Amino acid sequence: LFIVFNALGIMPLVMAQLALPQGNKKGISAAPFLVGSLAAGYGALGIYLGLRAPPVDTKTRAEASWITGRILESDIFNWIVVALCGSTLFSSGVLGSSANLDSVVSEYGQLLSNSKFASVSTLDLSILTVCAATLIPRDYRLRTSNANGDDVIDDKINLVAASTVLFPVIGAALYCALRPSLPEE
Repeated sequence: LFIVFNALGIMPLVMAQLALPQGNKKGISAAPFLVGSLAAGYGALGIYLGLRAPPVDTKTRAEASWITGRILESDIFNWIVVALCGSTLFSSGVLGSSANLDSVVSEYGQLLSNSKFASVSTLDLSILTVCAATLIPRDYRLRTSNANGDDVIDDKINLVAASTVLFPVIGAALYCALRPSLPEE
């Protein structure tokens, strides 16, 4: 369960990296919902995703807000988020020299069957992971000139987005670290 709680703490950072560049200045601010997602998970973030103005199709780094352009678009920040995800795998005992994956999975399965809180947290993380995967194709098109373009590129980015579901949180964090930058102009 430790890994789920840590992942739920990191997920708002990943969602901010994906949602804020797409944000429309005409809509509601994402900031309170992203902060609220630290405590309420999808309960807070889902409200924003449902009520936000239609995402923009193009945005340059100059058009982005200060936080988006200077922090969330920073390679250093992106790799710090990936490192946090990686450290969660080690600190929870999933990876490392003393890791026993069979016992971790067995204990987690037992916890899921006995604890509603663990079940709800796991479901929340699963929903947030799927939401991140749905934001990735639009984020990629925002960064490239493929807004109306190449079906092959669209198919590839859809596969990348789908693959992030296999690796919750760290998959989307890796996408954010490796994605192209927003265009300068």
